[in-house]
Amino acid sequence: MHIAACSALIQVITEDEGETGIDEYIPAIMGTMVSVLPHQTDKDFFEALQKIVSLNVSQVVSRLHLLITGLTHKIKAELTTSRTKSSSFIISKCWNIVRSVLDSAHITMAHLRISEQLLAPLFEYISAPDTINFEDDIVLACTSLVKRQEGVSQLCWKVYEKLPGVQRKYEGELRYIFGFLNTVIAYSYKELIAKADYVQQLIDMCECALFAQSNNEAGCTQGAVLLQQLLLISQMGTVDAVLRQVVEVVRRRYGQGCRQAFLRVRLLDTICAALNYSCEGTIGILGSAELTDFMRELISQQDYFYHSYDKKLAIVGVVRLLCLNPLPAEVASAATALLASAIAIIRAKPPLVPVPISSVDLLEDLLADSEDEDLPLEPRSTSSQTEEAEACLLVNSMLTPIHDFDEIGALRSALSCIYQRNQAMQES
Repeated sequence: MHIAACSALIQVITEDEGETGIDEYIPAIMGTMVSVLPHQTDKDFFEALQKIVSLNVSQVVSRLHLLITGLTHKIKAELTTSRTKSSSFIISKCWNIVRSVLDSAHITMAHLRISEQLLAPLFEYISAPDTINFEDDIVLACTSLVKRQEGVSQLCWKVYEKLPGVQRKYEGELRYIFGFLNTVIAYSYKELIAKADYVQQLIDMCECALFAQSNNEAGCTQGAVLLQQLLLISQMGTVDAVLRQVVEVVRRRYGQGCRQAFLRVRLLDTICAALNYSCEGTIGILGSAELTDFMRELISQQDYFYHSYDKKLAIVGVVRLLCLNPLPAEVASAATALLASAIAIIRAKPPLVPVPISSVDLLEDLLADSEDEDLPLEPRSTSSQTEEAEACLLVNSMLTPIHDFDEIGALRSALSCIYQRNQAMQES
């Protein structure tokens, strides 16, 4: 198609408000563009096709099979040509169109299943991630499929099995894999824990992420929060086989040292999640000295639990410890300090930046654009602030049961439990 024609088409579709009557011709236009897709190499063509699909998904559904098939064949054809910037751009654009379809509310479950089967030949390339440059797109497509279908299909489980290879390509980081694993745990937990090798793979990937040699510690927290999600959603006894590995991995990573306070907090959060899953079991793994060290670290880091997510997990851990009956000697001796720390954590707020008068207007604009009150305003380096903001956004967008936890109500219940236990002891 002519470049000028593509540019004109983009303008008409973007600006049309029903006045030109182009809507009824959208399926035919898309059909024509897909028919000539194999011969196209110009970016304007793909921009036009993406615009048509993204703005008119409900109207192109009738030709969905044709569209997905055409895009799949185009990607495979580009893989057989010499690897150039042009072919990479074309593959990227094709995947963008695919994801706009998968993420659309106009696509039914039946359409999703059809699309998934048509994309199956592309998903097979995940077996050799080092030979392609669209492993991210496969992972993102599977994430969309799991979310929309609220479950993991056999095809997506096959992709799951190949994820360690993708993580190796990422040099230990999870990156886009995080979203996929988060949705797998959320929507297919029963199927996940039914296979010991699937659970072990998840734990190993989280461990690898925690120890990834990265300058950005926000990436390390991805491994921690996935472990927390698994422990929070699990009933006692279901993941006992990996509990020791989880606790020991966190202990080793904490002992290695953390450049950022938010990573220390997320590691402590993971022990709190382990206490929620099995308090006695976790204490048994930690031992007396390590349990004392954990409580000491929790208390010393209390000012950094200013994100609502971290507050909730910290209170979960404290409440589980304080409600043990009888209290272990280590917990009994630290009970008063733990209670005071829990209250301090609930009250904790991000440190504020001293703002020069000349910057007030700029700061107000930035705050107006942000909906997250937990984003830190501490005067640190730009890279440090960016890392922590990334770590905050990570937990804000993830699927986890902790978001519904009432930390204040739980702490009140713990205080009531302590009071009743003390009353019983005095009466006896």
